[in-house]
Amino acid sequence: MGYRLGADIGGTFTDVQLLDDVTGELYVGKVPTTKEDPSKGFLQGVKRVTEERGIEVGDVASIVHGTTVVTNSLLERTFSPAGLVVTKGYRGLLEYARCHIPGPFGTWLIHVPERRPVLLEDVAEAPERLTHRGEVHVELDEDAIRQIAEDYREKGIASVGVSLLWSFVDAKHELRIKELFEEVYPDCEVILSSDVLAEIQEYERAATTALSAALKPQVAEYLASIETALNGSSSGSSLYCMKSSGGAVTARRARERPIELALSGPAGGVLGMRDICEELGYSQAITFDMGGTSTDISFIDGMEPALATDGIINGYPIRVPMIDIHTIGAGGGSIAWLSAGDRPRVGPQSAGASPGPAAYDRGGTDATVTDANIVLGRFPTELLDGEMQLNKERAETAVAEWGSQLGLDPVPAALTIVELAINEMNLAIQEVSTRKGRDPRECVLVAFGGAGPAHAARLADLLEIPTVLAPSSPGVASTTGLIAAEVRSDFVHSVIAGVTDKDDFAVAKETFSSLKERAWQALADEGVDEEDRVLQLTADMRYLSQQYAVNAVIRARSGDWKSDLDQEEVLKAVEQFHGNHARLCGFDYREQGAGGVQLVNLRVAAIGKSTRMGRTRADDEGSDPSGALKGNRSVCFDESGEFVDTSIYSRAELRPGNVVAGPAVIEEFDSTTVVWPGQTARIDGFLNIVIDTGRTNGSR
Repeated sequence: MGYRLGADIGGTFTDVQLLDDVTGELYVGKVPTTKEDPSKGFLQGVKRVTEERGIEVGDVASIVHGTTVVTNSLLERTFSPAGLVVTKGYRGLLEYARCHIPGPFGTWLIHVPERRPVLLEDVAEAPERLTHRGEVHVELDEDAIRQIAEDYREKGIASVGVSLLWSFVDAKHELRIKELFEEVYPDCEVILSSDVLAEIQEYERAATTALSAALKPQVAEYLASIETALNGSSSGSSLYCMKSSGGAVTARRARERPIELALSGPAGGVLGMRDICEELGYSQAITFDMGGTSTDISFIDGMEPALATDGIINGYPIRVPMIDIHTIGAGGGSIAWLSAGDRPRVGPQSAGASPGPAAYDRGGTDATVTDANIVLGRFPTELLDGEMQLNKERAETAVAEWGSQLGLDPVPAALTIVELAINEMNLAIQEVSTRKGRDPRECVLVAFGGAGPAHAARLADLLEIPTVLAPSSPGVASTTGLIAAEVRSDFVHSVIAGVTDKDDFAVAKETFSSLKERAWQALADEGVDEEDRVLQLTADMRYLSQQYAVNAVIRARSGDWKSDLDQEEVLKAVEQFHGNHARLCGFDYREQGAGGVQLVNLRVAAIGKSTRMGRTRADDEGSDPSGALKGNRSVCFDESGEFVDTSIYSRAELRPGNVVAGPAVIEEFDSTTVVWPGQTARIDGFLNIVIDTGRTNGSR
């Protein structure tokens, strides 16, 4: 009997879901996140679902983990001591950066640069230099490198990144530096930029390598603690980690490339929602994952999540393939506060799981989004089927104290808190849609996470989105994508080649051959059967004289890894590049033809196919939802502050075909769905809640 398990550690709760591959049954577990040691909450959740099924942890064939250890380090700017070796004369490379101030308003007057992952005094210069062709211009001074290694040992720095100029063309000097470190300081972890990111643009390559070095010790320690505990339970399970690109890798490979886990947890949710949308026939979707600490938003077009290779997280450039996810510090536990000039703000500070919102009754006193929703009657006063009781009086006290600073009564204060959070989410959705040439009105808004379905209908109304979808068990929906995750490794190499130039194309062809061999071998190393291996080839392209590139697919998923790169397929990809450039930038230069386009980076994704979770559609049982009615409660929906009598339903009792007219609140084990006045919710054959917002501007 086979079992697969997905485990996602969030800022407030740790979600676990177990799939019985034979019966198709799912077992759900949700426990508070243990922030002091997230692995404890992980193991508690795993134990809960396996005990519910009546099996041992060792009976689970694979465990796919969505971890926030890297995300939290980037958001909190907490790094392990690390070093960085650069080419002589480039010690200030991380300071050079790019002429860019993060944030939507270019607030350069008050911008405070992010904390460096490697301190300036821990950056060392290597006497060496290669030309842009990879030829030696200055020989590597090996004695100087031995001294650098000795200096790091004396400082106690045991993780060092190496990022030399032009190393993506030829890595010989980086490889030799690693050999010299192994000779002088064998206990030091050495991360090479040619392994992490064999790509042009020295700042992004150095920054990504430095982050990898600063993150590796804590990621290695964290994964080791989980593996030790699993082994202690006599587990024969294979532990995988979700990557930011939406694929899984073994824990061993995750330790080698920790930067690839930057958006590990959110990626699982996007993949899970992609499968649901494909099942229901929605071609475009915006995923809206609101948890206790943050909200993650992404865009799905044609059943493929949008991918990015130039992400920025909390000011740090992350130059690895990742699902294009926009994350903001607005969740159920986000704290309301006043900024300079007594301006009301919500987040990014969060109460987390401990002490949590004031309503958790665990010592928290700050007003949060959860407390505000309780005051407005939109949230129940218990969670997890009564396992966790919420204190309404403490929520009211916290909201009242915050509101008194603005001269607001409790209800207007609560409305202010929720609307501030929704405004932040509105802007975040625009970041992945309208600001990238996509119309949200043509999408379905897929809401999940513990707090997502409670706020989605209001957001959809603001954005004129006609349909909201809340999947079954939305509070643990991210684990659905983890269970069905495919094994994936990504490889990149810069080429800088004219598309129509014969000599340049020969170089691109040779580069592709090298990449695909590495990719095929990586799948073999991950234990993927040959019939389940596929490769996908894409390229970053640009117009001549431009600096930044746009990605286009050259070869979609294919098991034929032996065929060489063909110029005709590249020319077809150029047409796609023109269209992508027009959508993102508002113009294109098609009239220049393929001769005006350059290949910048070739990318190969090595994918090991996985079995998706199959679900059976149930028959319609009629529109009457009265069998699920729990009672009524007064709920406030708008700025008038008036409370209206609202029907409260148990989602577990709602059947396919049931229709719920708003205003209504639908409660369940791990989430709450709010249906606004004038809206209608229908339960489909897969037990999803589909809300018709009354908007007709969009299309399915």
